[in-house]
Amino acid sequence: MHGAALLYNLMLSEERGDEDLRDAYREQYASWTVLLDSRGKAFKSWRRDSFWALVEETRAHVSMHTRRFVDSWIDLFLGTSQPKALADAPAARALIADRERVLKRVRARLGNPHALERWNGSAGAQQLNYRWHRVRTIVADILQGLEA
Repeated sequence: MHGAALLYNLMLSEERGDEDLRDAYREQYASWTVLLDSRGKAFKSWRRDSFWALVEETRAHVSMHTRRFVDSWIDLFLGTSQPKALADAPAARALIADRERVLKRVRARLGNPHALERWNGSAGAQQLNYRWHRVRTIVADILQGLEA
């Protein structure tokens, strides 16, 4: 999903006309595709049905729209022999734009110059870390307590 966030930011930087940001996001996107290419076999053998079943067991609420978006993004990635080209693929860009419209409605930045003005240059562009910084703090506190 990191690639989807990078593509979104790339699209925003293009729409704003910020060449430096555009180039930076193209570079980050290209690096992301290299990383995913190296893990291609694992992704192709991944059983998404099992993943979604596990998600349902945890009682986490994932809307059907979110699930379709995730599955569509993964299908796009797995369905191409050149993931780097997805950055310019109309289907990938439409998927990203549609997702933003569904989530933000009138606050969507793409196609909305006033909302785009409020973009700070990075919208969720960092790779998900699942609160790793907090986990490190908690583990360090536990270890310190054990040493005392």
